[in-house]
Amino acid sequence: MRQKETTVHRNYRVREFADLGGVTVKALRHYDRLGLLTPARTSAGHRVYTTNDLERLRRILALKRVGVALRQMRALLDADSQTLLTHLCASREVLSRARERLVRADRAIALVEESLRHTPADSSGLSRLADVLDVERDIAQMRRYFSDETWESAKRFYENWPTGKWIDLCRDVTAAASDRSGSARAEDLVRRWNTLAESFWREVPPDAGLYRKLHEGFARAWRDRENWSDTLKRRFADYRMDEVASYIGRASSVVNPPRV
Repeated sequence: MRQKETTVHRNYRVREFADLGGVTVKALRHYDRLGLLTPARTSAGHRVYTTNDLERLRRILALKRVGVALRQMRALLDADSQTLLTHLCASREVLSRARERLVRADRAIALVEESLRHTPADSSGLSRLADVLDVERDIAQMRRYFSDETWESAKRFYENWPTGKWIDLCRDVTAAASDRSGSARAEDLVRRWNTLAESFWREVPPDAGLYRKLHEGFARAWRDRENWSDTLKRRFADYRMDEVASYIGRASSVVNPPRV
């Protein structure tokens, strides 16, 4: 007959307990002052921890790892399931917003790094960083070129542009235009342009009317680019999009001449 497993209860002095829990003695004293983990004491006033205290310490560290402040923990350590659920849901929303901020910051830094490597003599690095971080605010101004049903798709394009592949393409087109590269190079650049454009349209719901309205909105926006915000103008100018679009237009007419 299998014997029932039992938990062995032990007492630990503060140093031993700290090592067992993977924390410092200083941390344990801090938790005690905050009322999070209050051990028994000997007649001489020394702290004595138990196996149950170890489980409570694990809970404290778990809450700490998911971003709960120490001074907010006391109410949660012995909370009922519904209270804990409510707080954890709120914590997830906070983490989600923080993650989005970090993703935006990481992308902004990557874009500025690429620009500075491309133009090492440029002294406007911090201004470029401010531009990238401010562009989300200015993208809202592009709303006027699109209908309600097309704006979300258009907004994603402006928010995500330029991706790494778009940057590489713009740099290569600029180089090709300056060194008068031949038709083989032009054909490759047109192909890459079309591939990137198609990757955007694949994310749009398959609806011919929606496609047409999006095309019209992008065309209106491009024609009116002189009236864009300075931030958006600088973003597109940084990749010399006027020159790139002109080159691709000319190259496309040669690579894919209109049928008679």
